[in-house]
Amino acid sequence: MSVSGSESKSELEEQKSILFRKFKQYNQEHVFEYWPTLADDQKQILIHQLSSIPIEHLNDYLQSATQEQHTLSTTTQTSTEEVAAVQPFSGKVTSTINQSHTSFLQTKCHALGIQAIQSNTVATVLLAGGQGTRLGYDGPKGMYNLNQNQANTNKKQDKSNTEKTLFQL
Repeated sequence: MSVSGSESKSELEEQKSILFRKFKQYNQEHVFEYWPTLADDQKQILIHQLSSIPIEHLNDYLQSATQEQHTLSTTTQTSTEEVAAVQPFSGKVTSTINQSHTSFLQTKCHALGIQAIQSNTVATVLLAGGQGTRLGYDGPKGMYNLNQNQANTNKKQDKSNTEKTLFQL
């Protein structure tokens, strides 16, 4: 997208000036900080993006969020409705499947799961975020190569997953 004859540099600067004044009213003029370093087509894109932002509502959003935070932090008693709305997980999972089929499906799904595990076609890796220090890896856990320690196993490996990180799997 380049500045065409219909949208000259002076028109682009005029649009920027109008938006700058509008954004300055709401202390958001910093979004124009790198304006001088942009090419004309990049300036057009920025003008288009900034024009679509309802900046006049920013203060309302902020006040609303601040009021909600204040209300939550100062409320010492909760209503019965609030207590009923938020409950810890009971551990019971409900199903949309007819209860008469539940036993059959549980048995079948369990058998399929066991079969998949035995044939090495499924696995689960659950890790907390962070560094791989306790894995003996100097980096994020997601970048850890699962096949690094394959010397400890005699099972046939899928060559397509060799040298893949957890993020890649």
